[in-house]
Amino acid sequence: MIYRLVLVSIVAIVVLGISSIFYSHFIDVRDAEARIMARDVVDCLTDDEVVLGDSFELFRDCGIFVGDPERFFVRAEMVGEGFEFSVEHGDSGLTWIKDFFDANLVSGEIKKYNPGYYTGDFVGKVFVDEEIDVSIKVEVLVSDEF
Repeated sequence: MIYRLVLVSIVAIVVLGISSIFYSHFIDVRDAEARIMARDVVDCLTDDEVVLGDSFELFRDCGIFVGDPERFFVRAEMVGEGFEFSVEHGDSGLTWIKDFFDANLVSGEIKKYNPGYYTGDFVGKVFVDEEIDVSIKVEVLVSDEF
């Protein structure tokens, strides 16, 4: 009886020890989130069904669902022949956090709070009385979720 109890205890400790390795590992996907968000924003802004204007709200009008929209800062600027449009969502004050981390002023465990960041230039077409070629500059910052 005691032999079985000891054997079950050892097996349980081994299984729990091995599984803790997988659950304690930190995987940072914020840069990937930022790239995906940028692609979704560009797809939305160049969609024929989306009406760009003063009342345009990025997440609402694009149908982009995120769990906590305050984690994201998104800025997009579109420029074409006789056409300019810019939209911003979130707190632009989050960008100073990225600047802080870029200056290498942090070390150790705090580095896991480094926000995800992506900036990219895209080209597309929008329809305003006629089809216009535009260049789109997108900047996305994803803050931590801890």
